[in-house]
Order: sequence, then structure tokens, then C-alpha cells
Amino acid sequence: MDEEDFQWEFLSNGGCERCDAMDGRLSDENPHPRPHPGCSCQIVKRDWGLGTDDTCDEGRMRYTLLDIVAVHHPHTTNQPDEEFDLVHVFAITCPDGETIEADISVSVRYGYEDVDELFEDAFAEALELVEELAASECQTCPAPPEIV
Repeated sequence: MDEEDFQWEFLSNGGCERCDAMDGRLSDENPHPRPHPGCSCQIVKRDWGLGTDDTCDEGRMRYTLLDIVAVHHPHTTNQPDEEFDLVHVFAITCPDGETIEADISVSVRYGYEDVDELFEDAFAEALELVEELAASECQTCPAPPEIV
């Protein structure tokens, strides 16, 4: 794997202000030494070269919007009380590197005055649905072994 394909992420365990300030920080180099003696926070290697190895990494979960297609119902006259569907085509990248393509359909009414608001509302609903789908279809990573 190329060095550019990953970064190190510092994950605080909530033990001190110094570590909490570093929580979520990404670095191109392994952040050693630790912020203080006895630090028990995690430093996780995040693989951004998705699918390049067989490790499972919860940080890999990605939703990529590939397309949005408007599907009009037959026999509609585009009146404000009628509906059409906005189909959001997503690629879901699961933590284990598997990719699932999903068509998420959201029904909307023709009467929206603000088209940007229509797309924002529909996208928010589609994102909730794709997250639910990913939770049910993607396998979760097994818990890491406890280090004692």
C-alpha cells in the first residue's frame, strides 16, 4: 500500500484535556511519542485506499452520490398536489471494502417554490435511508482484541 493511502487518527478515550483536544486529528506520520506518559488513547491507521487490503475499518464507511434522477409518475399534470420521485443513486463502501450500489427513491410534491430547498430536503431524507440500508447490509468489523 502506498504511504499516501493512509493516515493516522488520534482517538481520545476522554481521559484528559490534552488528548481530548487531539481527538480525531489526522496525521501523515504515526504520532509518537504519546501526548503524555501513561496515555492509553488509541492511534488508528486509517486506510483511504479503499479495497486495497482485507482489513476491516469502520472509518471506511462512505456514501458516494453517483446520480439523481427525476421520475415522473404517468398521468401527472405537474400540479402542486401531485408527486414525483427523486431517485438518488448511491455507492456505499462498507467497512470491509465491499461496495453496494443503491437506488434510494424519495417522493416530493411539484409545489416547491424553492428548488434548492426541494433538493436539500430530498437529499437529507435519502441520506437517512442510505444510512439505514448500510447499517442493515454492511457487515460490521469484529471488535479488536483487548490488549492487557
